[in-house]
Amino acid sequence: MKSIWMRVGMSVEVTDEQYEKLKEEALNGSDRYDDLEAPQWLIDRIEKYGEVDGDSYIPETIWN
Repeated sequence: MKSIWMRVGMSVEVTDEQYEKLKEEALNGSDRYDDLEAPQWLIDRIEKYGEVDGDSYIPETIWN
């Protein structure tokens, strides 16, 4: 058996407060948004309520 790593486009609903907290963390004290690593509470929510609805792919680099 093999394991495949992939990126999966997903959406999940969050409260207004959760959204604002994530937005603030993405600003990280600056005036421009950065990529944000998903916190564990969001991953847990995605696992329970998430919907696959975006671009999903297996990068070619995993075959090397």
